[in-house]
Amino acid sequence: MGQDKIVLHYLVNSRASRIVWLLEELQVDYEIKTYNRTSEGLAPPELKAVWPLGLSPVVQVFREGTSKPLTLAESGQIILYLINRYDTEGRFKPESEEDQVLVDYYLHFSEGSLQPHIVSLLVASVACQRAPWGLGWLVRSIMGKINSFYYLKKIKTAYAFLNDQLAAKNGGYFVGNQLTGADFILDFPVNMNLFANPQRFQEMGAGISGARDYPRLAEWNKLTTQRPLHVKAIQKEKDAKTNL
Repeated sequence: MGQDKIVLHYLVNSRASRIVWLLEELQVDYEIKTYNRTSEGLAPPELKAVWPLGLSPVVQVFREGTSKPLTLAESGQIILYLINRYDTEGRFKPESEEDQVLVDYYLHFSEGSLQPHIVSLLVASVACQRAPWGLGWLVRSIMGKINSFYYLKKIKTAYAFLNDQLAAKNGGYFVGNQLTGADFILDFPVNMNLFANPQRFQEMGAGISGARDYPRLAEWNKLTTQRPLHVKAIQKEKDAKTNL
């Protein structure tokens, strides 16, 4: 494992930020290969050559003694693999089977019950911006009704659920008393969407305030984002974008 070479394929404005944080917390050597989006906001051909769907994050692990890299896609799979392989001291592994089941749940919850609705809001916002001349008012009206009737309700319910889960265990991390895969997977939809970019929800008409509406999530936000290696990860991302 000490001879592994890890490459994180990082698409700008993607969910890869949480993997940078995890790699920093694991204290392993890794390389970030950064890709700019096309004018249409999509992945460039170079990233699709690594993973056909052109999604990010993608991690390649070049293991000693093997001729081909192991290519990992989807944040949940990446988080599980990296922790299982490189967390040799068990710092991020749950203490019980029950806690591991809960971590696995959050890995699926984040990508299945929360993030798709956030993406839908973003798509609706882009649709309004790109509406044909003279039809902007109609598109905004239709998308506004869809957002209010469905997506915003789902997002608010999901954030309230997370807030209640933390309240039930009197704050701290999501599972047990230590950082786990649950915290890494939720870094993007909570820290990066709800708290780091609050104006995004305001622009979409969401009327959501993390600090006001979800105080336990606000505490978790401070707990995680003030970790020195989270701060370092954010700087590494900035440097990677600058060097494009």
